[in-house]
Amino acid sequence: MNITQVLSKFGLSDLSKIVFGEAVTHNDLTVVPVAKIKYGFGCGTGRAMNETGQGAGGGGGGVVSPIGFIEMNNGQTKFKTIRPPMSLLSIATTIALSSLVLARISRKFIKK
Repeated sequence: MNITQVLSKFGLSDLSKIVFGEAVTHNDLTVVPVAKIKYGFGCGTGRAMNETGQGAGGGGGGVVSPIGFIEMNNGQTKFKTIRPPMSLLSIATTIALSSLVLARISRKFIKK
């Protein structure tokens, strides 16, 4: 069984329809949603030492998340990224903490 057959068993045979959603048009503007797909599969077999029993198992999973959209308007095409709100929060937190650390370090050098 090849990867195409495996994906079709999970209903993922045409990934382009999942990654690029249905285009929406209004007047001269067309928007095409774009997603990122991550998936993985694993399996294994084995038996414990000095035992006669065997075991096998397998599994898989996947995640589809929106990353942006393609905007087509008046002959021009642009890709616009969708940023999750938590990524902006983590960036702001990192900047704030870095500023505090740098302020403490600089105070030690200024006192000397």
